[in-house]
Amino acid sequence: GGRPPTGRAHGRRTPNCRGRGERARAPQPVRRRGFIGLVELEPYDAGVVLPHERTLRGPKEDRLRLMKATEANLSQIFMLYNDPAHAVDQALADGVAAAGEPALVIDTPDGINHTLWAVRDPEIHARVEAALAAEALLIADGHHRYETALAYQAFRHEVDEAPIAEAPADFVLTFLVNVHDPGLIVWPTHRVLHSVEGFEPDAMIAALSDSPEFHVEALDISPDDGAALLARCGEAGEAHPSFIALSKGLEQAHLVQFIGAADSASFHDDTPQTVRALDVAVLHEIILDRMLGVDREAQAAKTNLRYMKQLDEALDEVSRDDVQLVFLMNPTPVEQVDRVCRSGGLMPQKSTYFYPKVPSGLVINLL
Repeated sequence: GGRPPTGRAHGRRTPNCRGRGERARAPQPVRRRGFIGLVELEPYDAGVVLPHERTLRGPKEDRLRLMKATEANLSQIFMLYNDPAHAVDQALADGVAAAGEPALVIDTPDGINHTLWAVRDPEIHARVEAALAAEALLIADGHHRYETALAYQAFRHEVDEAPIAEAPADFVLTFLVNVHDPGLIVWPTHRVLHSVEGFEPDAMIAALSDSPEFHVEALDISPDDGAALLARCGEAGEAHPSFIALSKGLEQAHLVQFIGAADSASFHDDTPQTVRALDVAVLHEIILDRMLGVDREAQAAKTNLRYMKQLDEALDEVSRDDVQLVFLMNPTPVEQVDRVCRSGGLMPQKSTYFYPKVPSGLVINLL
């Protein structure tokens, strides 16, 4: 729902990771198409906008201060919609053809080309709105920004003397992509464990090896060979939730697989089946929470965790004195994100990394 879309953007880059189990090959350009518009704010329980991740307190406080100071959306939320017939894609293609030259073309330092067209035809807007009228929208990236927009909306309703219908604060700037777009890529976010009192990595590996719910394998792969480690992790992840454990206290990298049942008592009682199938849920609930005592509150506060999106940065963390363990993760497939959203489940924070991002400031929505 909400106001008509204001434009269309796409990104192209050469990825080094497409999905779990896929080995490196000659790089190919990837093109992702989407459009930027305004989405009417709805609480999650309305079932119109669906989250999939838990959020952190600190980032929302910072973003709310920024919104109050600028009275603007400076960065778009990234949402997905389900359009297997590609009706929206066709409408936007017609709009772009009519628009002619793009409004903006930029290359960013990370090797991505961003091309933006302004689609102003009311007929195109109507076709897009009609195609999405009955569709729920899935938040791919920007949970903190969406919840901050809800908080800002509540703030405006409190301070405005005469609130108006469809006020600017009732909408949020959003970049929307068809979940069936072949250029939609998810990368993993790796975990760095630190400052857990009394933690010994070899004791944890031994405990997991003794557990009937886990299979642990010491790998004959150099701990510095991140690409090979991720390839092995992806292969294992096709069968069971899997990740790689690295530490300077361990001579070898270890593959950890969860082979237990989905109804295992090791999960929290309120964790739905769709979430229990995820690598990140196994790591966060069974290992970090149950085994190591890093509970949900500590995870939300990032008391003992850092998150690394770049593989080389994650590998560099292994040698730091304060780091106890690094977990290399598989990307969460889009299909799993979709199932979790529609089930009402929530993944641990930083479970997905949709790439590339649309640059902040590409479009600004004044509130």
